[in-house]
Amino acid sequence: MKTENKSNKPIRILHIVSTMDFGGVETLLMEIYRNIDRTKIQFDFLCHNTDEGKYVDEIKSMGGRVFFIKSVVRSGGIINYLRKYRKFLKNHGEYKIVHCHVNRMNGLLLYGAKKQGIPSRISHSHIAKISTSLSARDYYYPLSIRLINPNATDYFACSKDAAEFLYKDEDTVKKSIIFNNAINTDKFRFDANARAKLRSQMGWEDKTVFAHTGRFMDQKNHTFLIDIFNEISKLKSDAILLLLGDGPLKPSITEKVHSLGLDDKVIFAGSHPNINDYMSASDAFIFPSLFEGLGIVAVEAQCSGIPVFASDKVPEEAKRTDLLEFISLETSASEWAKQIISRVDSIDKSEENRLKYANAVKESGYDIKEKAKWLENFYIRRYNESVIK
Repeated sequence: MKTENKSNKPIRILHIVSTMDFGGVETLLMEIYRNIDRTKIQFDFLCHNTDEGKYVDEIKSMGGRVFFIKSVVRSGGIINYLRKYRKFLKNHGEYKIVHCHVNRMNGLLLYGAKKQGIPSRISHSHIAKISTSLSARDYYYPLSIRLINPNATDYFACSKDAAEFLYKDEDTVKKSIIFNNAINTDKFRFDANARAKLRSQMGWEDKTVFAHTGRFMDQKNHTFLIDIFNEISKLKSDAILLLLGDGPLKPSITEKVHSLGLDDKVIFAGSHPNINDYMSASDAFIFPSLFEGLGIVAVEAQCSGIPVFASDKVPEEAKRTDLLEFISLETSASEWAKQIISRVDSIDKSEENRLKYANAVKESGYDIKEKAKWLENFYIRRYNESVIK
């Protein structure tokens, strides 16, 4: 397997993901990619969803490459999948570092990479729980999880909960690197002009905007979110709910909204690259997730200076400022609504107050530029170690 010339070529890192669409993990990787020194480090992506994601064009414009391989199920099983995966690695001997972001599937990926002689193999846990029991399509997950610890050289996690969930073994959890899901604090800093422009375009000038960002899936608990907003709307006539994201449960949530007569108060905005502008235009963020690896959107909302109301299933690490309040999922929707309105009505909404929170998030260790520099140095160190070996 050939070694790249470090003097005139960047080190190429292979990130393995499900897809490169607008999602939490994908957005984190793109923010790191934008802020890393691409003369030293280049990112390539191996995706299991063969549909081109929304980030593909940008990746290519920055010098990265995107490859596709069918998932285990669509490949006809583990043996066929591993055969194709190892053939891919054999044909791309430039990779000395593989960084896996597919959670429970990481073990199979790391096993294949080890068999192919990849010296640096990183498992990255982005989840702290699974939403449903295993289906027939997920038959390989138990095996894959067992393969993580013996085949990884490094263990990353977005929170302590995420490390404990995926790695299980106490010693492995202890040596895991908690890699903060950092954000671009400059990008998510409150923007008064963006707020005024978007609220004018949407007709929100006299509205109180309650926002939520997340894929429509069980984990995000949209059903309870709608119940909460239904109670809010009874107490606050100017309230609207902004839902950013797409996903398989969107039709059922749309039907629930209709059944409650909230069609004119709930906006299904879809996925957007400028989430920061929507944060600036919003007045509060509601986040009643059943579980999260971290909950990066809650950090983004705090950076924008709006109060965040998160379930007690969201990790403590998500609380970067005094803007975030945890509320138990055992608490009724009506009580959630009362607590939310009380805080929203009393908080300082001035531009000066909102602006200060970007610095607070940055100083708490969640600035993307600092994390990108740390990861850049980590990759270089691991690459140099592999060359020496």
